[in-house]
Amino acid sequence: LLKLLRRDPDLLAMVMGHEIAHALARHNTEKMGMGLALSMISSMALAMLGAGPDEQQQRQRQQELELERMRRGYHRTHQRLVTDDAAAAAGGTGAAAPWGSSGYVPPGASAAGYYPDVPKPDVPPVHYNTRQQARQRKGKPTADPDAPPQLPPWMSEQLLRSLTNVLLELPFSRRAETEADLIGLKLMALAGFNAAKGPEAFKLLASVCGSARGGGAESLIAGLGCTHPDSNRRAELLQRELAWMAANKQDKDAVGSKLNYWSL
Repeated sequence: LLKLLRRDPDLLAMVMGHEIAHALARHNTEKMGMGLALSMISSMALAMLGAGPDEQQQRQRQQELELERMRRGYHRTHQRLVTDDAAAAAGGTGAAAPWGSSGYVPPGASAAGYYPDVPKPDVPPVHYNTRQQARQRKGKPTADPDAPPQLPPWMSEQLLRSLTNVLLELPFSRRAETEADLIGLKLMALAGFNAAKGPEAFKLLASVCGSARGGGAESLIAGLGCTHPDSNRRAELLQRELAWMAANKQDKDAVGSKLNYWSL
């Protein structure tokens, strides 16, 4: 940045004024408040529209199913060990002796009938619907009776978040950058630097980043997805602000330019 701005104190003052303006205008606090409000509003909207469980609930459901599979696997292993040991105790002749009927306890097993070496997950049993199990065995899809109705694809949670980002969050970010430009220009003028060089800093930035978007629909679409306005347009805005400052020298603490909502 120092090399790009040629170590010019006036150009560096524009950059420093811009960053100081962010702190003075409390843009970070505004962004956090807006994010919290948008999160609450989107959650309420999804709940009213009948959205399905979020990712956290889905992960919790998957964990419960995995623990249930572990529990069933434990009981299958335990039943096999009990049957094999009971058959060995009966001398391999006839049917296996029932567990505990003859007082026989296999080596390594506890009197309660469990093998300490076999891990027993502490999971409450999960009861499944018999009809649902039959459909699963046949390979047919089953619907979770506890899950709320799902939104259609054009009303998905991901689409709602994308629209919120493009229509609210990104315009707020570009307006904050534009406001910081105007306040920073005023700060460098009040500090005694040459404010006429303020627009030059953004022209140099545009020459390096190649941020000139031109015009037309393509430029509009490209600008909607950016967090910062076009550098050339920022320089033009500062030029208009300098003209206003020259015509209104008595308003030293005022900003003459009005912020556009989209601030492309």
